[in-house]
Amino acid sequence: QAAFTVNTDTLYLPRSILTCSNGSQNANGYLWNFGDGTSSQDTNPWHQYGTAGTYEVELIAANNSCPADTSNQTIVVIGGAGLEVEEMLWSIYPNPTKDQVIVNWERPMTGTLICLDEKGSKVGVYPFFGQSIAISTGAWSAGVYYLTMVKQDGQVSTTKQLIRH
Repeated sequence: QAAFTVNTDTLYLPRSILTCSNGSQNANGYLWNFGDGTSSQDTNPWHQYGTAGTYEVELIAANNSCPADTSNQTIVVIGGAGLEVEEMLWSIYPNPTKDQVIVNWERPMTGTLICLDEKGSKVGVYPFFGQSIAISTGAWSAGVYYLTMVKQDGQVSTTKQLIRH
């Protein structure tokens, strides 16, 4: 059974090093695909990303007597501090919210919204394309959350606060 953990699922350029800890059971061969065209056959590899974006890390674990098994995790790489970031006008409503929040941009955008809770734990990653996205918040606990938008080219917006009743 393929399984793994990573040091973090959000990395920041230029120090965007991902370390993977293999937790697979009953396997003796491994193939890691890092989502950027690179791969490894190491048991517990590390990988450095060079470009901001959202990547799907895949582990294929195999042995000689059973079919291969696969495990996946999404990793977000964010452009580093000091980058020239264009001002991206966007809004969140309703805020405070209960069951759903709508995020709107002044013009169509492609990228990813990252939502963290007040402890810094990732609540969700929401890919988007267009001028708005609806995010269901009904399963979230009451509290303060933070949304950060990462454009497809890696530019990072300001973080906006969201309150869930």
